Amino acid sequence: MSRITAAESNRLAYKDMPTKWYLIGTLSFYVICIVGAIFITSVSIVLDFAGAFAVSALAFLFPGMFYLKGIERFGHGTPFYTCLAKAYVCIAIFNCILGCTSTILNIITSPEGGE
Repeated sequence: MSRITAAESNRLAYKDMPTKWYLIGTLSFYVICIVGAIFITSVSIVLDFAGAFAVSALAFLFPGMFYLKGIERFGHGTPFYTCLAKAYVCIAIFNCILGCTSTILNIITSPEGGE
């Protein structure tokens, strides 16, 4: 913590982003939500997709990325925990892909469209 000031550590990440990328990301997410609201007939489908992303992120992605970003910012990481953090990120991606695939297969194979 001695390398950075309190103001630097407490700044908001979106304020450091280029405005163009912030607007593109925000508007893209908004369009995806609107299109999804128009075409998705059941809330359970939305919850299945949200669960695939949320569980993967909470269980594996956030801890792994926090550790890797902490090493990048503050240093003092051990090789074992760095390898473990990278494995957590890989598990999160794999888990998210499996969850989304399961939801898509449920939509395709179910006669009611996921219900």
